[in-house]
Amino acid sequence: MGRIIVTIAGPWSKPPALESPLDLAFGPPSAEFVEEFADLGRRAGVVTDDDLRRLRKHQGLVRGTAEVARPGDLEPARRAARLAVKAFAQGALGVYVETAPKVFAPGALDGLDVNDPAVLLHMFTEVLGDEEEIIAEGLQAFGLPDVAVRYAGEVEIDAAQAAAFAFAARMVLDRWTPSIGIAFRASESAPVFKVAYEEGPAVVEPDDVETNPRGAWVLTRVAG
Repeated sequence: MGRIIVTIAGPWSKPPALESPLDLAFGPPSAEFVEEFADLGRRAGVVTDDDLRRLRKHQGLVRGTAEVARPGDLEPARRAARLAVKAFAQGALGVYVETAPKVFAPGALDGLDVNDPAVLLHMFTEVLGDEEEIIAEGLQAFGLPDVAVRYAGEVEIDAAQAAAFAFAARMVLDRWTPSIGIAFRASESAPVFKVAYEEGPAVVEPDDVETNPRGAWVLTRVAG
């Protein structure tokens, strides 16, 4: 089981006329939402000062949630993406994919085909990390495990990021099912990683939006 959680800020003081198969809830404006949105948006370089100035004037939040029961199922993500597009058409000031985590400002989805699996992959996953581990996070939106690449300085961070994204892309776009113990490389010239799997927690608390109950595929650099 996986989840999609999308929170949308808008100029609405009462629930907007948004129709969606997702479970929708309407709530009051939130300064905490704005700060989280701003932090993510600035780090990713996807929001402007004007975007944030308008966002701070939001009057309400719509939260859309969906359960993803079948591994590799793209339909819940398509439904969530359509909700985001409809919300922007009705004046939304920002969309926060909490399960990624990833944010979108008005105009970010213009011209995109939200039925395209490649667009969905970029919308609902994010590659994050530090000096020891890179994680492709948010793959629970497709009922799949996340991807963790552990490199501890043994390989350039760019190669670790490439491996995480390529592994995730193969699962989502090619409907590939990895196996424990296989070797994986993002390209013919890329480093080789051995694949292991770590199970997710038996129970994920409702307010824990980022933990993937499907666990994670773990890639470790093969020596040599």
